[in-house]
Amino acid sequence: NSGKNLRNYRIENEKIPIINLVINNYDAFYESQMTKEETIIKISRDGQRYGVNIILTANNDMSLRTKLKQNFNNIFALRQNDNSNYISIFGPIKGKSLRDLPGRGFVKIDNVNEFQTSIIADDNGIDDQLNKLLITTNDMKKAKKIPALPNQVDFDYIKDEINTLSDIPIGVSKSSLDIVKFNFKEYVSSIVAANSVSNTKKFMSSLISIISTIKNINLMVIDTERLLPEIKEKTKYYYDSNFDSILDMLLNYTEQLSNTTISFNSICVVIGINKFKDKVDINKLKKLTDVVKKLECFNLIIAEDYKKIKKLEFDDWYRNIANNSYGIWVGAGLSDQTLFRLNKITKAMQENYPNDFGYYFRDSREELIKLIDFYGNKEGDDNVNEW
Repeated sequence: NSGKNLRNYRIENEKIPIINLVINNYDAFYESQMTKEETIIKISRDGQRYGVNIILTANNDMSLRTKLKQNFNNIFALRQNDNSNYISIFGPIKGKSLRDLPGRGFVKIDNVNEFQTSIIADDNGIDDQLNKLLITTNDMKKAKKIPALPNQVDFDYIKDEINTLSDIPIGVSKSSLDIVKFNFKEYVSSIVAANSVSNTKKFMSSLISIISTIKNINLMVIDTERLLPEIKEKTKYYYDSNFDSILDMLLNYTEQLSNTTISFNSICVVIGINKFKDKVDINKLKKLTDVVKKLECFNLIIAEDYKKIKKLEFDDWYRNIANNSYGIWVGAGLSDQTLFRLNKITKAMQENYPNDFGYYFRDSREELIKLIDFYGNKEGDDNVNEW
C-alpha cells in the first residue's frame, strides 16, 4: 500500500520468505471457486513485486481468460491435439514445429523454443515409479546440516564433545564454526577474566556443570563473590564463607595428594581470588601454592576482574601459579585490558560483545568464540545436572 516492493522491504526490515502459490488444474479450481478468479488475477498481476509467485496448470488455452493469461510471462505448453492451439497460446511461431517425442513441448521465455521434460516411465507406469522414488528418497541419508553459529551454545550442543579435563568444550568459533576446547590440565591455573567478575556468571556456571559430568574428578568451588549461590545445594564442596578454614583444609588435602599415588584429578574453582587473598593468612596461601605448583593431579580455575588479577602479579604466592598466556576472556572490553598479551588490537576486539561471547587465548593468539551458556536469559540454573 505504501508503494514498497519486496527488495525495499528486505533492506529496511528483517528478511521474509518468497511465497510460491501453485494451482494444479485451474479448470477444476475455477469450477469450485469461481468467485475467487478476480483475486487470482490480482495476485498474478501484483504479487511478484511483493514476493508472491503464482504457477498455474490448465488443460488448454481456453481455460484461462485473457485478463488472467496476460499476467504470465513464462508459458509452457506440452503437445497439443491441434497445432493451431500453439498460435492461440504463443502467437505466431513461424518456422517452428514440434518434434514427435514424448515429453516435448514449447516454452515462451522471451522467445518461443522447444523444451524436453524428463520421462521417468511410460504412461502406465508413472504411479508405480513415483512410489518407488518416494520410498528410495525416504531411505536416503539426509544431507549434512550446514554449519551456523548457534544462538545459544547449550548443553545439548556440546555434550557429545565432553571427555576429559584436557579437552573441555568452552564454545564455538565465530570464524570456523568448530567447537573450541580448552585444556585445563596444561597449566597449574587457568584464568577466566572479564571487566567485572559478574560478567563470568553464566559461563562459569556452565563450565562447572560440564566438569561435574566428568568421571574421577574431585570438584570444589570457592565463591567469594557469592556469584553462583544456586549451585550451593548441588555440589558437595561449595564454599562462600569461612575462608581461613577452607585454606587449612586445602593445605591438608594437597599435602596428602603430594604423598599419595591417586587415580583421579582435583579441580578447585575460585571465583574472586583477590577477595580470598584478603580473607586468609598470606603465608599459608604461599605455602599452598608452593605445594600446588608441583602437583600434576590438582589444577585451579580462577574467575576474576582482570584489574584485580594484574594487582596480584607482584605477589610471590600468585607467581607460583600465574598463567597469562592461556586463558579465556568473557564479554566486552578486551581491547582495554592488559592481562592477556595481544599481537595487535583489531576492530573486532573493540566490539561491545555481550557476555555469551568471548576470546580464547593461547600463546599470544586469540580467537573469538560464542561461549557455552546453558541458561540463556534465565538467571537461575534449574537445568544444571545434579552432581
